[in-house]
Amino acid sequence: MSMKQLYILLFPLLFTSCNVVDSMGTTGIIILFAILMLAMIGMFMYVAKKKKQAEQTATGFSRDVKAMIDKLGNPKDKIKALEQTIERIKADETYKKTTAWRDSLLSKVYQHMAAVYFTMNEEEKVIETCTEIIALEPENMMSYYNRGSLYSNRGQYEKALKDLTEAISIDSSYASTYNNRGLVYDKMGQHQKAIIDFGYAIELEESPIAYFNRANTYMELNDYEKAIIDYKTVLEIDTEDLTDLKSDIEKALNYAQEKLHEKE
Repeated sequence: MSMKQLYILLFPLLFTSCNVVDSMGTTGIIILFAILMLAMIGMFMYVAKKKKQAEQTATGFSRDVKAMIDKLGNPKDKIKALEQTIERIKADETYKKTTAWRDSLLSKVYQHMAAVYFTMNEEEKVIETCTEIIALEPENMMSYYNRGSLYSNRGQYEKALKDLTEAISIDSSYASTYNNRGLVYDKMGQHQKAIIDFGYAIELEESPIAYFNRANTYMELNDYEKAIIDYKTVLEIDTEDLTDLKSDIEKALNYAQEKLHEKE
């Protein structure tokens, strides 16, 4: 018996009259309750299975789209191919009957499009594309993160703060979001909030970038002792992320030590 047939069989029981239930006795009620519970569990398992299958299919579709655009060398050709894919999905009558599925596929295409625009340094286009993704998938954390980070780069700090905060509300385990929001707070002159966010980023991931940013914020607050600790920590972490900045970090450390000496 399929799940659909089971639901059809059990559905009338939900509307059984009180008189019938009374005539069943305690044992009958318990059995009825057990059957209904099993049906509900089966329904949830069925929905979860279908959702997982849909996610796997969407992932496969995304891989196919990436394989398609990887064959195209010119970024403009990639964008054109992605635009054509979007047009075909929107025009397909089958997808119009299952809008959630259609939106999931469209989101995957837009995500590839945002990545291509990013390689082209088309920040405005990336922002527009992230907005399209968010409209299709309001819980897409990375689109809020990417859009917020670009708003920050463009000096649109209020918008950046809103997006990065939304990204954190969706997924609070991504260290880079806290780091980037910390930078926004710092640029807005809210240094204590910036330090707190850099701290969260460090707790989630021993990021030299977050240590470096927090050290710079401590310098703005004239807290040289804490700045020195963070600068030294950055230099002690074995990473290639800040190799090009090593000289600047050493200079910043020396300057902090000089300022602390003057303060004493």
